[in-house]
Amino acid sequence: MAEEKINSVKKALAAVKENGHALASIPEALKTKSVCLAAVKQTSWALRHVPESLKTKDLCLAMLKNDGYALPSVPQSLQTEDVCRTAVNSCGRALQFVPEALKTKDLCLAAVQGSNRWALCYVPKELHTEHLCYVAVKAHGWALRYVLGEFLTENVCRTAVEQDGNALKYVPKKLKSAELCLEAVKRDGMALKYVPERLKTESVCIIAVDQRGMALVYLPEKLKTEDVCLTAVRQDGWALKFVPKALKTERLCFEAVEQDSEALKFVPKKIITAELCFEAVRQDSYALKFVPKNLRAKVKAALKKWQSMSVLQEGGEAELETEASNNG
Repeated sequence: MAEEKINSVKKALAAVKENGHALASIPEALKTKSVCLAAVKQTSWALRHVPESLKTKDLCLAMLKNDGYALPSVPQSLQTEDVCRTAVNSCGRALQFVPEALKTKDLCLAAVQGSNRWALCYVPKELHTEHLCYVAVKAHGWALRYVLGEFLTENVCRTAVEQDGNALKYVPKKLKSAELCLEAVKRDGMALKYVPERLKTESVCIIAVDQRGMALVYLPEKLKTEDVCLTAVRQDGWALKFVPKALKTERLCFEAVEQDSEALKFVPKKIITAELCFEAVRQDSYALKFVPKNLRAKVKAALKKWQSMSVLQEGGEAELETEASNNG
């Protein structure tokens, strides 16, 4: 079926509201202010197809409210302070496109207040202050990466870690206290990677793997106890991959597979049983890929029997509900 020809403003408006790119194929005579406005609100890419006479400040502001990163497409003559502020309010990274003369303290503060982790790196060094850095890391902890050394204070670092545990990576060694490291792994267990070895205590490690099982990979071997490994696989079955062979017991492997069927691939062959494989395949048939060939027939048979019983049980429950409904 041929596409309907756009021969009226009403049709043009409907087309660009659905897809702003449609402005490219709309006749120039139908590119009214309202049509162009609707198009750029739908996608900033449409601005390139807006007639120069209609590229007004109001139209650009409307576009930037939805996509601040489109600031470079705004004519330079229209890149005023309020236009740039609208852009950075929408997208902190747009600060990189703001003319240097317009990068004021207030504008930069507006940019870093958003949740964009990169905004701070586009702030001129001479405008960095402890307060600005604090605001930036409070919005996105990872922004600590761009904080200048003189502003890497205990308060700024703690604020960053409280927002994103992995910000611990950018905390100076002298400020990595036991308390701060504990806070980091509480936020994200994988932050254990950045905890100094001397501070990787059993309690810190347990908290880390309880939050993110895969943090087990960053534990010192001496701290990979049965309890710690069990905690890890219960949170994420894939953590079984990093459990020492000596600790891969039937119980621990079952817990891992119960949490994630694909953990079956990390179970030692000597303790793989049909029961364990069935548990994995029952959750996800994809796990059959990791079942040893000598057990596949038995597991498939058990799975087929279980599926048949499930269908019968569901059918029986449905009949009871219907009967109860009729009697009611």
